[in-house]
Amino acid sequence: MNKKIFVALGLCLLLMGCTALDNNETKKVETNGAGYINSENDKNKDVLDETQHNFSAEELYLNNTIKISSLVELNKDSMYILFGDEYNIINHAVLGSGYYYQKHDVMIILDEEDIAYIILVFENANINGVRLGMTVSEVQEILGDGELHYDDGEGDHYTEVRTIPYILFYVFEGFSLWFAGEEDGEIVDFEIRLWVW
Repeated sequence: MNKKIFVALGLCLLLMGCTALDNNETKKVETNGAGYINSENDKNKDVLDETQHNFSAEELYLNNTIKISSLVELNKDSMYILFGDEYNIINHAVLGSGYYYQKHDVMIILDEEDIAYIILVFENANINGVRLGMTVSEVQEILGDGELHYDDGEGDHYTEVRTIPYILFYVFEGFSLWFAGEEDGEIVDFEIRLWVW
C-alpha cells in the first residue's frame, strides 16, 4: 500500500515539474509573416546574457560619429563636451525633462546625480543604420536577433498612453538598446539605456 502511494506521489510531482517547465518555455510569435521568439520568463538573467547581436559595443555608433560605449557614465560636463551647448530643455511625458540636441536628434535624460541614464533616439538619428520607423524584423536584420518580448495586452509595456506589444532589446556591457514596436512591427520608441541590467 505504501509503495503505491509513493509511486502515485512521484508521478504527481513529475507531472507538476513538467507543467512548470512548460510555462517557462519560449513561444514563437508571428507578425508580418516573420517568426520571432517570445520569452515569457523575462526575469531570467540567463536569457539576457544570451542576447544575440551582430555588433560588439565598440562597433556601435550614433550617427556614425559618437561611439555608444563612450556614453556610459556620461555626466553633464562630458555631455557638453561631446554634444555641444546647442540644446533645448524639453519635457517628456513619462521621463521628465531632458536635453534635446537637434543636430544629433537625441534627447538625453539625466538622473538626480546628473548622469545620463536614457538617451531617446528620434527620427533623423540612427545607430549603425537602425532608426525609428523601421520594423522589428528590419532592426533584427541589422543588429541581430536580440531579445524579443510580445505583450498581448495583459502586460504592462507602455509608452506614454499607448500599449506597445513588441519590446526588443540588445544588452551590452554597461548599456542596452531598447525598442518598442506596434502590432504591425513598426518601431515607435528607440532608447539607449545607460545602465547595467
